[in-house]
Amino acid sequence: LTSEQNAWFDGPPLPQLVIAGCQQYKIRQQVGNFLYLLDRNRSEVVVMNSNRMNVIDRIIVPDPTELAMSPNIDLLAVSNQAVDLVSFIDIDPASASFHTIVKQTVVGDGPRGIAWESGNEDIIVCNENEGSASIISAFSLEVRKVVNSNLSRPFSVAITPRQSAFGFFRNVY
Repeated sequence: LTSEQNAWFDGPPLPQLVIAGCQQYKIRQQVGNFLYLLDRNRSEVVVMNSNRMNVIDRIIVPDPTELAMSPNIDLLAVSNQAVDLVSFIDIDPASASFHTIVKQTVVGDGPRGIAWESGNEDIIVCNENEGSASIISAFSLEVRKVVNSNLSRPFSVAITPRQSAFGFFRNVY
């Protein structure tokens, strides 16, 4: 554009010359980390790079149904409905057992919905076929209690933080 045409030009600035000493930006900084997906047909947890969306790893589990991540982002709990198990997978990149199953816990019949309590105290699993909920200790990864009163085929769960400073002040979820 001539200087006369440029006077009335209203748009983005004209391209500038590239300085020979500066290389163009070629490598993208890693912003995200890992994205975990369940592929029930292939019986695996699929690990993807959350930037490029390409598959990094595949972790074989018996029958992945739902998953929950620990508040510390170091463990992934996966309910396995057909085999009545919860698999715990190490997702801490600094760990020696990264992306391996570190524990499998037997729960009630047909575990489906699963949620990790935000205070990292408990994991609650809905046992759909049994009509119960297993409460797993986040410290030992073992079932510490089974709740089966007034439940009929529970399939999903969500947990609130303990009500210790608000609500009814009863220190319950």
